[in-house]
Amino acid sequence: MILAYLILIPLLIFSLWVFFKSSSKQINSNKIKIYNFGTIAVAILLCVSYAFKLRASMINGSDFGWWPVLTFIFSLVIIIGTIFLSGILRNFFFFKNKNR
Repeated sequence: MILAYLILIPLLIFSLWVFFKSSSKQINSNKIKIYNFGTIAVAILLCVSYAFKLRASMINGSDFGWWPVLTFIFSLVIIIGTIFLSGILRNFFFFKNKNR
């Protein structure tokens, strides 16, 4: 579990840094900011919905005390995946740079 944190937390920081630094500078910045905010909002909503689902499925089990730990680990994975996918969509499909 500690190994998962040692891998996922730096990966989250790196993915956030790349996501915000790789935004196209030539396109209207308000559209990019709205898209970036929407990406973060979607990632948080996915994490919250996963937390409720995991808690509901583990509520009667003997390992009920582990749901916060599992939720945090999988929330890191969900945020990293959402940011990665959204960054690819933003840079190559939605806000494609015409000079590439």
